[in-house]
Amino acid sequence: MTDNFKKEELYIFDLSKNVSDSLELMYFNEEDVEVSAETVVPKPSASQKHSASPIRQRNEIEPAVSRSSTACSVCKADIDSRDHYKTDFHRFNLKREVKNLPTLNETEFQDLFSQENDSEESISGSEDEYSDEESGSTQNDLYQKDNDELTTIFEHSIQSLQISEKPDESASRGSYMNTRSPFIFLKSNLLQEDKIFGAYKSLFNAASNPIDEMSGELKKPNSSAIFMIGGGHFAGAIISHTRLKNITFNKKIDLSLNEQLVNILHHKTFHRYTTRRKQGGSQSAMDNAKGKANSAGSSLRRYNETALKQDIEKLLNDWKIYLQDCKYIFIRANGVSNRKTLIGQHSPLKSGDPRIMNLPFTTKRPTTSELKRSWAKLSYLQILSKPQTQKKVLKEESVSKSKSDRSKNSAETELVVPESPESLQTKEVIQLLRKAKAPLLIAYLRKNKLDVNFPLQPQDQHGATTATMLHYASYHGLKNMVYILLNTLKADPTVQNTAGRVAADMTNKQDVKQAFQMARHTLGESYANWDVDAHVGPPLTREMLESMQTEKQQAESKDLKDKLEAAKKIIQQEKEEKMKNENKVGSGVPLQSNNLQQTLNSLTPEQRMRYMREQRARAAEARMSANK
Repeated sequence: MTDNFKKEELYIFDLSKNVSDSLELMYFNEEDVEVSAETVVPKPSASQKHSASPIRQRNEIEPAVSRSSTACSVCKADIDSRDHYKTDFHRFNLKREVKNLPTLNETEFQDLFSQENDSEESISGSEDEYSDEESGSTQNDLYQKDNDELTTIFEHSIQSLQISEKPDESASRGSYMNTRSPFIFLKSNLLQEDKIFGAYKSLFNAASNPIDEMSGELKKPNSSAIFMIGGGHFAGAIISHTRLKNITFNKKIDLSLNEQLVNILHHKTFHRYTTRRKQGGSQSAMDNAKGKANSAGSSLRRYNETALKQDIEKLLNDWKIYLQDCKYIFIRANGVSNRKTLIGQHSPLKSGDPRIMNLPFTTKRPTTSELKRSWAKLSYLQILSKPQTQKKVLKEESVSKSKSDRSKNSAETELVVPESPESLQTKEVIQLLRKAKAPLLIAYLRKNKLDVNFPLQPQDQHGATTATMLHYASYHGLKNMVYILLNTLKADPTVQNTAGRVAADMTNKQDVKQAFQMARHTLGESYANWDVDAHVGPPLTREMLESMQTEKQQAESKDLKDKLEAAKKIIQQEKEEKMKNENKVGSGVPLQSNNLQQTLNSLTPEQRMRYMREQRARAAEARMSANK
């Protein structure tokens, strides 16, 4: 990109001459294809607009007004009686409304009638023109079609309207608004060929040229307003179109230079607790969906909703004089209730105001900083990638999709290798082993006619370590499955893996080794050469195992008592030493620290728990003896 401009020069309300002179508006037809400016249908002149559709022009600029209850909603006029609904004027407007055409006032209706009829006679079906015998219907038949002069005039007006608004067939229906995005696009020789400028459509009038507006009307001093509301947060500001001057960029603030240059004339933020955490939505919305809750929190949220609405309405009325001078009013209000708070009965903002527009992008939580970010985003030209036509995009997507499909299919063809039945069976038995599903494992082996010593597959994965199910159970410390494989399924403990190791060699856990020894006792010495080939220790019975565990617990208990006695002796010695030192000057310094905590820290968790139980038992005995 030719770096002939700064970002500050892209401010739409003060566009530099360098950038402004380089801009060229891009036009697109209804098929999103760029067309040249020469082929665009020229805008009709004011006189052409008036002759073609004077009513449409009037309705576009006529502000919305509130009417009394005695007004006709179709004709937009006050009426004296219900006879108005039987007049030709009302019937004609009804026909136009059905065709989605703007209605006429009484003067326009009379002018149109005088063009179609040279005389000033009434166009109603009268007794002079139609008799009851000829028509076969009443004079006030609203649905009369044959020889109805009112219908004839209506059809003529429709035809003239269509002819006047029909464009030249040779011309293209191009417009700079047909961008299928919130931006209008502008070319510039200051950018690369694949880059363009973009400006939000909300800032421009469709009837004028955006480049002319940026060079003229938008450079005049003016102001705009932005209001955001959501989740109990509100932020509003009146912003001047003239930026701040002589501002030094502050790196400590989380705002860009363009955002720091925003000139806020008036701003205000509110926050009230109206939304429950992790629930989302206002309390009133929850009441409508699930019924009114009766709790302190819900009552507080309802009160805060009302208070927030009152605060916002009061602020808007206080700012009424500023809002009257605003060129644009942008709002972000998600939900019907939030929108009614900003544009409601008690607010100076009315729904018919053409200045009120939604922000054309998503925003974060309503804060003053977010207001500055939003205005900076709206008021500066954006550098965008040049848009591609719809046909080109669809073609590229189809090509890329076909390429990805081909590459995916080829990759699947190359990588997918079917697994052997033995590998699938290995996966199944491993799952059953890990979950200790012994009955299901036995049933699976019998159903598939598998030997308990069958080698696990694939060989390169299991051969060197877990060659068989017994190897696998021993390696992963599955003591119960080791005993079941040996005792119930009669696995061979002498089978070696490719490294020459039997199942008993695959574990260092004492309880797994004891499972092998218990199986040796159950199966007998004739089952295998336990010592030499199976590397299994002497046989053990359950009684022997329980006796060994009891002896181990007793030894641990004795060791614990010895350590506690030693700790008590040390404590007693420290007390005696302290008493001896009390006769000296000063309290003295003990030569040894308290070793009770060190002794407790040296114990295992089981020993420490046993010691604490004994202490509690002794304390309980002391209390019982004291009560006696």
